[in-house]
Amino acid sequence: MDNATVAVDKEDRLALFVTVGVAALVAIAALVTGVSRLVEVAPGSDVPVRISLEGETTVLDLEHSAATPVELETGVVTVAEPSITTMAASIAEPVIVTLAIVAGALIVAIVLIRLARGTALARRTYLPIYVLAVITLVAGLASGFLNGVASSSALADLGGSDALHLSLSLVPVFASLAIAAVGVAFEAAHRLSKDTEGLV
Repeated sequence: MDNATVAVDKEDRLALFVTVGVAALVAIAALVTGVSRLVEVAPGSDVPVRISLEGETTVLDLEHSAATPVELETGVVTVAEPSITTMAASIAEPVIVTLAIVAGALIVAIVLIRLARGTALARRTYLPIYVLAVITLVAGLASGFLNGVASSSALADLGGSDALHLSLSLVPVFASLAIAAVGVAFEAAHRLSKDTEGLV
């Protein structure tokens, strides 16, 4: 056994393969969700669109208490005749997110299988991890941008302002940095295993 191959206990190997199964279920769930959203949008009429309502308030009238003001963040409106922009953003967003999740699940499965076989350090496992970091960043930012476009366009379709309102979330940035850090650790371990080959 060389320095890049690590013996893995049966229990650990089983746990890793179970996690691979979980990754497969996540990919399937993403496909089902994405296809369901496309089915909603595809007819081109009466399309439900999630819109941003930041800064808006409403009154919650409860049966046994006084009316209570509520601050809104998001809501869902049905656009009877969506514009091309609304349609394009509403279609592109689930496609990008679904493909990103499926690709991410595949990469995670590849890494876990290599770990289960004890060959994670024998190959350039850090490369697919870096790819996963890029996918997370690009897909996360693209999803936020497309959601903003769809929301603004839907409001314009309903007779509201046609101003584009976008909000940037830093979650994809921090997530991609965390994944990249894992890739750096794998790359360092890979180089160390190569440097120590033949010394033992």
